[in-house]
Amino acid sequence: MNNFVTMKITHRIAIELIKPWMFRGKALVITGARQVGKTTMAKSLLDGYADVLWMNGDEISVRERLKNPTISALKDVVGLYPIVVIDEVQRIENCGLLLKILIDNFSDTQFIATGSSALEISETIFEPLTGRHLLFKMYGFGLTELYPKHSSFQLEQELAFHMIYGCYPDICNNRDVAETLLKNLCDQYLYKDVLIWKDLRKPELLDKLLKLLAFQVCGEVSLHELGNALKIKSETVERRADALKKNTFVFNNQLKKLLKNSVIFCCIFISFILYLSVNQ
Repeated sequence: MNNFVTMKITHRIAIELIKPWMFRGKALVITGARQVGKTTMAKSLLDGYADVLWMNGDEISVRERLKNPTISALKDVVGLYPIVVIDEVQRIENCGLLLKILIDNFSDTQFIATGSSALEISETIFEPLTGRHLLFKMYGFGLTELYPKHSSFQLEQELAFHMIYGCYPDICNNRDVAETLLKNLCDQYLYKDVLIWKDLRKPELLDKLLKLLAFQVCGEVSLHELGNALKIKSETVERRADALKKNTFVFNNQLKKLLKNSVIFCCIFISFILYLSVNQ
């Protein structure tokens, strides 16, 4: 049987991490890059629960209804539902304050919020939610999720594919068109989620920076040297590197080093190297 057939029913480890925190008086906030399976995972988490209110922040009607709401108006929305899910919560104006009001006034209801952009959420949600939420970060499939019964030798046979194309669920489930899906996802994600943060300009600089970082995976990278290579100030490099980090394009093992002259970076989605190489 082909691997990509069995992957469609992959069990996410995140379910087991989140489930024990249901109905403990906290909002459960699930963040992660687009297309890593947050919504699918949330639906699997709630499988078996009755009377779940599911709202999508991408819908205009939902955004308008939840914008600057009063407690009485929220009662009309929440009703007697024991579980309320707000998908793409970052799309709702003042979403952090909204969740605070919900948690403080509907103590018997479990609220779950998901968001595609860690950048947008981190700047609008966390401060009002101090002490009221638990944050769960989701990534693409892990090898133990994809191949729970594989031996070490069998895992080695699968590494070549994932080193090139990564572990996005849609890509893993459709290996025959993996390259097309990856390019499409990279194009949409890079410009939609990163460039809108603080109105970053010059997308070509972001492309070049990502290429330089991809070629130095797990190595020490000097912000000053990157600035010289890109012919921009190291402060500008730092801002864009921080944008990539917060959007899970890259990550570093010591956040404090980002504020110094050098930083250890590692591409979280190694598959972006393919995107960079074919678009040079």
